[in-house]
Amino acid sequence: MSFWFPSLVFANVVPAFTSDDISALGPPWLLAFVYTMASLVFGFVIREACHVPWNFWQGIVVVIAVSSQVNLCENLVVP
Repeated sequence: MSFWFPSLVFANVVPAFTSDDISALGPPWLLAFVYTMASLVFGFVIREACHVPWNFWQGIVVVIAVSSQVNLCENLVVP
């Protein structure tokens, strides 16, 4: 479920926008981009600062980036 959660949120959000309020999509996309880039930077910092096994060297960066995206999507859902 958590793997498909961002797609489910996107599928529910897209029909809600009309041509009049499409400009409101800019700030959430910018925020998501900033969160993703910040998590990638933190992933590289953690990889360099901490001991990571050689076979998981690139994986730690991906895991950190994906985990922040899931947290972002969970916080954007309005009950």
